[in-house]
Amino acid sequence: MASAVWRDHCWDVHGGADDATLLSLVAGSVDGRTRIAMVDHKNRRAATFSAAEPMSRSHIGMVRVSSDAPLMLIRADGPTGLHIINPVGELLALSSRRRPPDGHGCDVLVTPEGALYDPLLFGVTLALELLRTGALRRAA
Repeated sequence: MASAVWRDHCWDVHGGADDATLLSLVAGSVDGRTRIAMVDHKNRRAATFSAAEPMSRSHIGMVRVSSDAPLMLIRADGPTGLHIINPVGELLALSSRRRPPDGHGCDVLVTPEGALYDPLLFGVTLALELLRTGALRRAA
């Protein structure tokens, strides 16, 4: 279980027994395109999420590490589902978004392979939900 809160120009994802900050998301604009930096405090790594342009069912977005190598690809599955896979096609997580009037949010099923990407997976699903609902705030 994880939760997110807006603080000092970024979204912080909290979780675990001590409710520590696991991940921070900072959105910015690069050449007119929204990029979301994800700082994984737990594992001391950084990655960047960028939405596909143009977005299609087969390509919603991508997460890249600081060397610009792809880490995760996001693909649509039906009207509310998403598949998050690694570059070789292994399933990392499934996400199912809620639709109004049920409110905003999503459920995430993480595979054993996907657990290796914790908490970045939750950063990806949070970024997608913030983009979808228009709640993403930019720091720059």
